[in-house]
Amino acid sequence: MVSTKKKGIFAEEIAVKFLKNQGYKILERNWKLRNIGEVDIVAKKKKTLNFVEVKSLSNYKDFKPENHFNKKKYQKIMKIASFYANKNNAESWIISLIAIIFDNDVKINYYENIQI
Repeated sequence: MVSTKKKGIFAEEIAVKFLKNQGYKILERNWKLRNIGEVDIVAKKKKTLNFVEVKSLSNYKDFKPENHFNKKKYQKIMKIASFYANKNNAESWIISLIAIIFDNDVKINYYENIQI
């Protein structure tokens, strides 16, 4: 049995490859803002920063990894993204979610520029 942490790391690796295939450059992984939290991936495409949360789940039936991304988590990432973008003089930025489902194969659901 693979640990939850190892599954999470593997899911982030899949997400990084996916983003690169979409034309993104990966700037940061697991970037932390003290006393607030962290964002899994900071990527950039053209002049837009993308703050990406990665959620994964295996053996799901009616429950999806997307269900683990709620308003509280979104607001936390908003604070982190705003700080990072201001610090780096970013022209524009978005928040996205990559949900990875480990079943018989790997399924990736990408939600770009989400707003809650």
